Amino acid sequence: QGRKFDIRCWVLVSNWNPLTVWTYEPYIRICTSDHSLDSETLGNQYAHLCNRCVQANGDYNASADGGRGSMWSVEACKRYLATQEYPCMPGATP
Repeated sequence: QGRKFDIRCWVLVSNWNPLTVWTYEPYIRICTSDHSLDSETLGNQYAHLCNRCVQANGDYNASADGGRGSMWSVEACKRYLATQEYPCMPGATP
């Protein structure tokens, strides 16, 4: 939808042999303003920084677990992607 985002995920490797990897459920952080590389918008932190503390002051910062706001759970992201006409991975089912 024209907004910058990042995926935050924590990973811990507690052993190399045998490989033991622990992960904590990731979440998606979304900018509250549309992304653009036009020189007049480069100073807009709401379009370029996905940081939660920055986006908390943006225009659209509601609680995100329902798929709204600047932070989405993985489940909220899956629900959103399932509604899109052209999914990013054809044939994938969330």
